Amino acid sequence: MTPLARRTAALICAFAVSTSLSLAPRAAHATGETTALTNVIALVAERLSLATPVAQYKWINHKPITDAPREKQVLADVVARASSQGVDPDFARLFFGDQIEASKIVQERLFAQWHASGAPTQAAPDLSADIRPHLDRLDATLIQALARVTPVRHADDCQSQLAESLANWRQLTKFDSSESDALMRALNHVCESGGVPAQG
Repeated sequence: MTPLARRTAALICAFAVSTSLSLAPRAAHATGETTALTNVIALVAERLSLATPVAQYKWINHKPITDAPREKQVLADVVARASSQGVDPDFARLFFGDQIEASKIVQERLFAQWHASGAPTQAAPDLSADIRPHLDRLDATLIQALARVTPVRHADDCQSQLAESLANWRQLTKFDSSESDALMRALNHVCESGGVPAQG
């Protein structure tokens, strides 16, 4: 089991689910561009952590990783809520599309690992009753967080600010570097110019 998977239990216990992980503590909702970016990073990482129990459910229940109807519903919901929170609906669609794809990166890696070395022994979490309500709550919080980063995402130095916030967050959380590709995908459209500067 990877270090990422071992941290799963603590998060899911808090939501009455048997398995999950926590990549980051919840960030405080304070003002300021750096804090706003760090808050988004922490929430994105928390959302990404739920890819592990989602993958376990799909593996145990022989479900495909891609769930097109669910993805369509998620995007429709966040776009509908975006305007009321002061978030550009197109930005919301791009951002949450990245969250979906980032989650699938983790799920695909886990499926490959389980094909190679055996299935997880934990009981499958309840996707509908436990994991998806948690994801829905996180998405609502993320929309609010996106509203706070709207000013900085248009700034010329957005990428440098994002890189600084990400580096600081990594140090504070001892982030598992094996999930860097998924995290970078999840943060891909935080800045209007797109992309995340490479980390040293």
